[in-house]
Amino acid sequence: MKILVIVNESPWGSSLGLTALRLARALVAGGQRLVAVYFREDGVYHALSGAADAGTPVLRDAWLD
Repeated sequence: MKILVIVNESPWGSSLGLTALRLARALVAGGQRLVAVYFREDGVYHALSGAADAGTPVLRDAWLD
């Protein structure tokens, strides 16, 4: 099965980006075929290298792994 993960929430608006990252890691660890991760709307902020503020997690490097 081919799997596509779509992230459309900002890193500061909710924890859904982190949840999507955990899902992606679990899928890969379980041998599933993750073909792509698509960042749309405010989800594109997960691809930035800096945080918007001190409380915002920076997940860019984690997504690259």
